[in-house]
Amino acid sequence: MATSKTQGQTEVLIVEDSPTQAEQLRHLLEMHGYLVVSASNGFEAMELAESRRPALVVTDIVMPEMDGYELCRRLKSQESSREIPVVLLTSAMDGCGLPDDGGRRRRAARGSAP
Repeated sequence: MATSKTQGQTEVLIVEDSPTQAEQLRHLLEMHGYLVVSASNGFEAMELAESRRPALVVTDIVMPEMDGYELCRRLKSQESSREIPVVLLTSAMDGCGLPDDGGRRRRAARGSAP
């Protein structure tokens, strides 16, 4: 859901597949004067980043279709979005207190990560 820019406000793009989490982030950022644009998946976020050029992208890590790591890689590979800072966050935790990445760290440690 895109929102028109208001003069003087810094725009932040939230990428979150959970409507509840997205609304919590929106509320927190708007309370501090940020203009918030939201996307529910990485593909929508790529389109919004290209068209809106937000000052910051805050993305969930664990999402279907395109996870936050892949979104970050794609944003950084595009000339138009390379300079946009990206914050990765998640509420999913593994047994070690680290974000649950679907076993990606374990596969990487064994040398079998994609």
